[in-house]
Amino acid sequence: MNSRLPHRCHRGSCICGKYDLRITRRCLVSDLGFEASAPFDQCRSHPIVRAFENQRADEPIGTRTVGPAAGELTAYRLGHGHDHRGATWHDQTERVVWLCAYELHRSGEDDDAFPYFHELIGTGSLLPTEDDYTALFDDRGRRFTETLYEDAQQLLARARATPGVEQSGLLGGEETAAIVVEVVDTLQETYVAFSVLGMNATRVVMILGAFDVEAAFSHWELVTTLPTRPLRVDRGEICYRILRG
Repeated sequence: MNSRLPHRCHRGSCICGKYDLRITRRCLVSDLGFEASAPFDQCRSHPIVRAFENQRADEPIGTRTVGPAAGELTAYRLGHGHDHRGATWHDQTERVVWLCAYELHRSGEDDDAFPYFHELIGTGSLLPTEDDYTALFDDRGRRFTETLYEDAQQLLARARATPGVEQSGLLGGEETAAIVVEVVDTLQETYVAFSVLGMNATRVVMILGAFDVEAAFSHWELVTTLPTRPLRVDRGEICYRILRG
């Protein structure tokens, strides 16, 4: 198992690109012993949370179920070592994988993990609640503005380190952008491309401002291509360029 934890955390989420990893409040407090407000990054100190990130960041479901298969509501086993067991559920609609329960595995004993998980299923207590989704949507509402600048600057640094090579990344946990920096004598031409499908003008200005906080929006020129490839117009991709000394 890969023990490296490369993904970005923001509030209660671990951001994996196509979906988030989160822990239900019941599991967080009752099973793991954290405060209800504990951020995901703090919860990485627990072995089952590290296993959750390592195993579910690239594959949102497991190979073995917890209890009988239940279609889209099927919960999956999560394991770490001989003793740690969890139950996870992938909500495809809201693009989030939940760690719903945790217990130590002591096969044959009354406090074994799987009878506990089955009890939670039977009482309807395993899956996330309305409060869990309220917290999810609140965190996502704050995420874009709170993480956009750092994401853009990290992406810009990568592009500056490899002139002429297209770099891509996720901005604010929501928007994918591609960037190319070309060096002309002592000048740098920066190209930023992203999809504007479903995006308002305010967000366009915010994205460009995150790449160059000193430039006014009028300093950016709308262009028809990236230096590395044509734009993906079928995906609503546009590109802006700015020249800086």
